[in-house]
Amino acid sequence: MSGSRIVLLTSDDDIRASTTVDEVAAYFKGIQREVESYFQVHDPKVGHSISVHLELEADGKAGIKIVATPEMDTESLNALHGKLTAVPAARTSGPIRLEVIFTIRGGPGI
Repeated sequence: MSGSRIVLLTSDDDIRASTTVDEVAAYFKGIQREVESYFQVHDPKVGHSISVHLELEADGKAGIKIVATPEMDTESLNALHGKLTAVPAARTSGPIRLEVIFTIRGGPGI
């Protein structure tokens, strides 16, 4: 993987009031690990930019939306979504929204 960055869509204060940095960091590392392992096997020679929109809820569930450039077929997107959904969500007492952008093998920007 070439790199990643996190864009917080919830204020720092709201995040701190809802969870810990360790919880969010562990969740991010789990998401990152699954994205990396997926692209080691699938499209190993193609560069991608992947935007993963995460909506963490107090009930322990996480909504996940994926945007890929270049576009991925539905089967591939569903497979990646399944891997990301299996990552245990960070514990939070309120909603947290963030976007994680992965650049894989120099993929185009999103």
